[in-house]
Amino acid sequence: MTFIELFHLFLLLIIPGFLGAAAYNIAAYWKTGIPVSVALVIDLLTYFTMITALFFIKDILTLQDLMVYFDCLHFSIIYTIIAALLSIAYGIGIGLLRRLFFWIRRDS
Repeated sequence: MTFIELFHLFLLLIIPGFLGAAAYNIAAYWKTGIPVSVALVIDLLTYFTMITALFFIKDILTLQDLMVYFDCLHFSIIYTIIAALLSIAYGIGIGLLRRLFFWIRRDS
């Protein structure tokens, strides 16, 4: 496996979390930059959700199996789109929960 392939896999696993963190900022009215910790948590949630779904749908058990599927360009594009949409949904959901909890705490 070459460096370019590893870098491609790294980007496939990291970039959706930053999209989700950007959605979190919008939903939570967070005015500062994208928090890296939120991006990593959203990445972790997205990765676990995608691996669980791939386990049940395509019988992918290990990261090596996932990398074999990433060799197919069509699978890679679909995985990226679904991971990005899922992480944006997670970001919006977590951002709305943050706003709700701060709204409840402010009224108490």
